[in-house]
Amino acid sequence: MLFVVAVLAAWSCSSRDELQSEQERVPIRLATSLDGTGARTTRAGTTNNVTQSTEFLAGQYVDAYIKVKGGDWVTDLSATTPRHFQVSTTDTNSDGIVDGDLDRTSGEAMDYYPMDATPVTIYAVHPSVASDAAFTVSNNQTDADNYAASDLCYSKTADYNRTESKQTLRFKHVLSKIVVNVDVSELGTPAVSNLRLKAKTQTSITYPYPSDATNDYLIGSASEVDYIKMNVGGAAIIPPQKTSAVGDVLITFDVAGVGPISYKFPANTTFASNTQYIYTVKVGGTISVTSTITDWDAGTYSPGDELVMTKNIKMNPLWYVATGNMTSANEMGTGMSGTLYTWNNAMDYFSTSSASKTNYYHGNISISGQDGTWHLPVHGEWWCIIPLEGTYTNGDNLWTLDGYRIVPGKTIKFGYNDETKDGISESSYWKQVTTTELHAIRFLGTYYCSAWRYRVLGSGTSSSPYYLEISATLIELVEDNSSAASAWYSANFGSLTFADKLAVQRTFYACGYNSGSHLYTSGYYRMATENGTDDSKAFCACFGNNSTWTSTASARVDEATTAKTFTFSVRLFRDN
Repeated sequence: MLFVVAVLAAWSCSSRDELQSEQERVPIRLATSLDGTGARTTRAGTTNNVTQSTEFLAGQYVDAYIKVKGGDWVTDLSATTPRHFQVSTTDTNSDGIVDGDLDRTSGEAMDYYPMDATPVTIYAVHPSVASDAAFTVSNNQTDADNYAASDLCYSKTADYNRTESKQTLRFKHVLSKIVVNVDVSELGTPAVSNLRLKAKTQTSITYPYPSDATNDYLIGSASEVDYIKMNVGGAAIIPPQKTSAVGDVLITFDVAGVGPISYKFPANTTFASNTQYIYTVKVGGTISVTSTITDWDAGTYSPGDELVMTKNIKMNPLWYVATGNMTSANEMGTGMSGTLYTWNNAMDYFSTSSASKTNYYHGNISISGQDGTWHLPVHGEWWCIIPLEGTYTNGDNLWTLDGYRIVPGKTIKFGYNDETKDGISESSYWKQVTTTELHAIRFLGTYYCSAWRYRVLGSGTSSSPYYLEISATLIELVEDNSSAASAWYSANFGSLTFADKLAVQRTFYACGYNSGSHLYTSGYYRMATENGTDDSKAFCACFGNNSTWTSTASARVDEATTAKTFTFSVRLFRDN
């Protein structure tokens, strides 16, 4: 009997312990919240885009790794096996904010806090994405669901203590947020449409990384460029990235009655994690862009003082060319008017003796009736107006240019800023319309991207002399490749008027040379650049090349090395 009583007593004690243990087990209950500084933390942080102003939505997913602090994964979980949760409730206390309670997805068991009260560390990611897997933001973030699915968020807290209450996982935004405002008030109220952000759209997140270190996750390098549709005044999300070249990231949109507008971010522009970048693009007589950098959740803001870029007439290379030829040292004529100058006289009148003859910008020449100061141009300045002999591999005949071209070894200069004064290269797209009309998109992939039209007019007689009409207008940024250029040309060139605020037109008449030779049929213009191997000669720009401009073979613009004693027309260029 004694033996039986002892056994029964032992069994009774064991049952009480097991029952007590079951009753003391505390399940890990979770909720979500976006980390932020305001009372209401929102995704977009804008007031006029309410579809993007909520936190995690009911039905969205969260993946979480739960680990005993300093120990093993709870219930034998590994770093590659997360627990899956789903947001189950919205606005349970009627305050307009999603509370984000998390429920285990169907079929998954509950996890429990350790019995010894050791806290747990929880790593969590939203939306659901496997560690090291590719994550791509949507290319249409005008849609609330697409925007939410693009908002990669991460949470780590190392001291979740045992409690019956729900633990709130506080998430921070891993990617970068771009807000774009458009101000067209100077133009009235034209419609703004087709707002897009070009950027890299794919990355990856490695987590936990490493398991318990301060650096609790790692974001991979951004890749896969795409155009992201977004709402005006709203936000788009992109992976953190740094531009390596001008135009890696750009903003583009259409303004009714004005046309397409583009802003190309400079090289070395950085978009950091969990940071909001607000850009206000103002379109009027000029196009200007201001920026502000704030915390992700800042809901109110005003444009900053940083001027990122101003797009105006000074970005048009043709603006730097005087409207007429020189008739004296300080007067300018139009049409066939103009004095012919030897090289030495041109240099005396329109240059500074100490200036380099190949890299020259300032002459301080005043022209009656025209603002600014002027100088005799050099090679690179003529090249920015029209391609000269040797500029392209297919010869010096301008009218034979067709298709995509990259300037081989020519340095183009004009006086807008230090970049262009130092010389820039040119990629362009050409289209021969007739033997006397040529279209081009020049300076592809730069701030100076522009559409050009070249036309030979007149009949080569005293009553109707030949003249070369060049028109150029600044356009939206066109990518530096043949397919982008040809597509833009097909869609847009025929509708250009060359009469907008960013357009310039200049006319070059066939003034001949040496007191009347080839008058009415050819034009020769002095430049400051000397022949490096013959001190008696200097370069000039030639339009027509001693023949009519109506035949393909001679409808050309070339450059020649001629005796300094020959007399040519002078067309001045702006100093700055």
